[in-house]
Order: sequence, then C-alpha cells, then structure tokens
Amino acid sequence: MPPSDIRFFTEDWTITVPSLPNVKFLRLTPPRSDEQIKILSNPLNSPFASPSDLAEVWDEEMKKGVKERFLARYNLSKTKYQALEIVVEIDGETVGQGSVYEIPQVQAGLANIGLTLAASARGKGIGRAAMQVLLRLANELEVNLVHAGTMSTNKPMRALAKSLGFTEREEVLSVPGRGVVADILFENVDYKRYKDLEMKVEFLGPVLE
Repeated sequence: MPPSDIRFFTEDWTITVPSLPNVKFLRLTPPRSDEQIKILSNPLNSPFASPSDLAEVWDEEMKKGVKERFLARYNLSKTKYQALEIVVEIDGETVGQGSVYEIPQVQAGLANIGLTLAASARGKGIGRAAMQVLLRLANELEVNLVHAGTMSTNKPMRALAKSLGFTEREEVLSVPGRGVVADILFENVDYKRYKDLEMKVEFLGPVLE
C-alpha cells in the first residue's frame, strides 16, 4: 500500500501524542544523525545489550558506518517507502532514538522496529508511546510484516512488546560483523490496528540538508 501522506518521506516533521505533551518524536534526518549516535554509543542506554554489543568500540570508524547506513536508508526512502526513523526529545533534550525499516536481506516485506532510550526516559511511558508511534509509522511503509528483537534478559521490553500485541519466540539472531544481537524475536503484531493512533503530526517542509 502507498503511504497515506508522502510528506512522511519528503519533509521534516514532529509528532506529539496527547498523553505526553512535553515529548516530541522528530523525524531522524541527516542534520540530526549525531543525536542518534549520541544515544546509541552510550553504554548506559543499552543495559541489556549482548556481549557482542558491549564489546563494540564506538570509534570514529564505527560512527561513520552507522551514519552511512542511516543515510542509505534515508535517501532510498525518498522514492521507495521502506524506512522511517525518529529521535525522541523531552523539553528539547534528546533521550532516545527509534526506527522502523524494511530488512529485505531477511525477508522481502518484513520491517524491523528498534528503540533505544536513555535511562532518564525510562519508566515514564515514553517507551510505550514511542513504540506505538513506530507501529503507526509502519503503516506508511510498503511492508506487510513487522517484527522486533531483544535479549532474553530485557524483561521490560518483553513485557512492553507483549502488551502491544507481539508474540515472542526464542531465536538467536546474528548479524555479520556484530555477532548475536537478539535471542528473543517479537512477531505477529497487528500493526495495522495502530493506523488510527491519536497523534498530532506537524509537517515542517523540506529537510534542510
């Protein structure tokens, strides 16, 4: 299905939800890519990371690789609607990053949802709201399945995923060059039921790159 509004892919935008008026979900664009790196590279933001993740060294080469992969998804999404990514802000401070994008190397039409929050943003309903926004955005993508993954020790994420309608399955997921990134997969979510999620979208015009 085509997106309901192609401005999700061609413009900058901000999303807010009624339950958390001081939290903003901003489109991750090239000018905001450093904010994504700031969240991902802080080990305190990944307390349930796998040993292979913890062994990663966030040097300039690794940061460059993450940015390059994001830019490739971002540029492709302008014409092939397969990726949308966000940064999460509270009162102007970046406290998280998330994404939903197709992973055709695993299966055509399959999208993966990922979310990382700073410790200061946990336990406030922000993770739930962010996941709901990402599930809503999944309806804009040209995909037909959505899944996610985590480590079995991440009990908060497992409880959240279950409450959102995912079912979980034990499976070790390895990524070339990174090793094991998950041993629990979440799947079978009816992401289309989030299509009518109550949220306000403010489209801000073309991205200034």
